[in-house]
Amino acid sequence: CIPESNEANRLNLYRFNEKELKLEQECVLMEHVQAVYPTLIYRDGRWNLFFTQKDFPSVKLYRYVAEELKGDYYPHHAKPVKVDCADARMAGAFIELDGELIRPAQECGRYYGVAVRLNHVDSFTGEQYKETPYDTIKPFAHSKYKQGFHTLNGNDTMTVFDGKRWRFTLSG
Repeated sequence: CIPESNEANRLNLYRFNEKELKLEQECVLMEHVQAVYPTLIYRDGRWNLFFTQKDFPSVKLYRYVAEELKGDYYPHHAKPVKVDCADARMAGAFIELDGELIRPAQECGRYYGVAVRLNHVDSFTGEQYKETPYDTIKPFAHSKYKQGFHTLNGNDTMTVFDGKRWRFTLSG
């Protein structure tokens, strides 16, 4: 588990202690980085770490690579691998669907977390990373959380997502 920790200026890897039902720090993956929505994927014998950075959290997608889970992580030669204000920011773990790889991204064109855009990964090798838009998942129109949708995760038995709603209050 890599919780959001850009304020700490480092990426910490945690392991879940099932006996005590808590996260315990395993190691520091990277120092001096303000990573937003860090996401790991193991592919072709290497660990790939994708994230955006706090200075432009919705614009530039970075990829770092390591031979071992605990590092050392080195930037991919394409820095960044994607520049797009609409869908660079991660929105959950990569999804494998019918042998194809999909990267969920937060749609941030109008504002942060409007919807989740699914991008088809066309090329994912040691040298290349390319993707094209595949589909968009929008909030349910009649839900009280219809203002946004920005995280999608799951496995073979469960899908988890979050919604956003706006509440206005008068304070005195």
